[in-house]
Amino acid sequence: TEEGGGWLRSKTGKTWLRSPEGADWLDSPAGRRWPSTASGEAFLESGWGKAFRASHQGIAWMKTPTGRGWKRQHAPWAATFSRINGASVACLVNVAFVGWASLVLAR
Repeated sequence: TEEGGGWLRSKTGKTWLRSPEGADWLDSPAGRRWPSTASGEAFLESGWGKAFRASHQGIAWMKTPTGRGWKRQHAPWAATFSRINGASVACLVNVAFVGWASLVLAR
C-alpha cells in the first residue's frame, strides 16, 4: 500500500528491515515478493536501501535466490562486466606470455 511504501522508506521501516525480524520477513514468501514491487524497488535503490544491502541482513538477503534475482535485474551490467574483465585479464596474460617467449627465442 501507499502507507506501507512510506513506512518502508521511513526511519522506522529501514531500521526494522535491518533487524533480525526484518531479515526473517525478507526470507518469507511475502518478503520475497516485496522487492519486485514499486515501493520495494524505491526503498532498495534509496540511500537507506543501500545501507541495508551493506548490512549483515542485507548481505544475507542478497545471497538468497530472490536477492540474487533482484541484483541481476537491477545491475545486469555487473555479470557482463565480470565476464569481460575475466576475458581481458586472460588476453593480457596471453600477450605477455607470447611477448616473453618471443624475446627468449630471439636470443
